[in-house]
Amino acid sequence: MRSLFAGAYDFVMEHPVRILACAAAFLLLALLVNLTAAFFVTFALVLLLMELDSRTSIILFMVCLAICSLLLAVDRYSGAKTAGAWAYYFLAIGVAVQMVSLVRERRYAGRRGIEDAYEAAMRPSGEHHEE
Repeated sequence: MRSLFAGAYDFVMEHPVRILACAAAFLLLALLVNLTAAFFVTFALVLLLMELDSRTSIILFMVCLAICSLLLAVDRYSGAKTAGAWAYYFLAIGVAVQMVSLVRERRYAGRRGIEDAYEAAMRPSGEHHEE
């Protein structure tokens, strides 16, 4: 049974503060606002703090949108309204996480470029660096 949960256990042991922060945010929002807000804010925090792929949120957006269209086809307007709202939330989260990851990548690339330029400047003139 340990092998089944070994990956999740290792992940929890590597990131205990991040997981506790997400759990605390969920509980606080669930108590102060509502469960829907708590779920979506916590989902966004998990994607950001754990540096997970933003495509997860985009896939969930498409699933909710498909559910919305199916519910509209069978005249379930209340459920379609909820699924449509959830689709929008997942799309907004996916786009926001994608923008944050793009900023992170550019910041890292800029820092890496400065380090490479410094190393090249400090190298003796006869020595060449190949990648």
